[in-house]
Amino acid sequence: MKKLLLILLAGLICSAVLAQQADTILIKEVKALRTDITKLQKSTKSLSSQLSTLKKAHQEDLKSISGDLDEKSEKIAAIDSRLNELKASLDEHMNASGTKLDNLEKWTKQMAMIQFILFGVLFLILLVLIIVNRQKINKSFINLESKVDNMKESLNLEINQLLNKHEEDIKALKKDLESKKK
Repeated sequence: MKKLLLILLAGLICSAVLAQQADTILIKEVKALRTDITKLQKSTKSLSSQLSTLKKAHQEDLKSISGDLDEKSEKIAAIDSRLNELKASLDEHMNASGTKLDNLEKWTKQMAMIQFILFGVLFLILLVLIIVNRQKINKSFINLESKVDNMKESLNLEINQLLNKHEEDIKALKKDLESKKK
């Protein structure tokens, strides 16, 4: 029973350690995704600012140079497509991180339930061990009481036998004491 208790306790500790390791791995991945998202947002902002500056620059240049119009509009289209790609990638990362967070939350709840069940089993085993030990203690106490009673009876018998055996000597000693007192 004690070995089973130790095995269950070791299993509980191992499951807690594994749960923490998996949680830290998932948390690291979520942090990495968040940093990627912030990088993408920063690059999106910089591309947006580049786009706006290019549009301003192109507006002035369009008035003076009509030949550069096609080239600059292609750059704007490329930047717009890159911006759209970044936005789509950002949306993908947001969805992926959301599902990973949901999975992490479900897994954490499952591990908490497993730990709760293991604690319950350990408590029940401990309760059974206490009850079994209490019964053993009661039995040994009853045996000890009977041994003490038997010992008292045997000592009383021996004392009575010794008193009967030496009763005459005791009477003689009492008479000597009385005579010495007078």
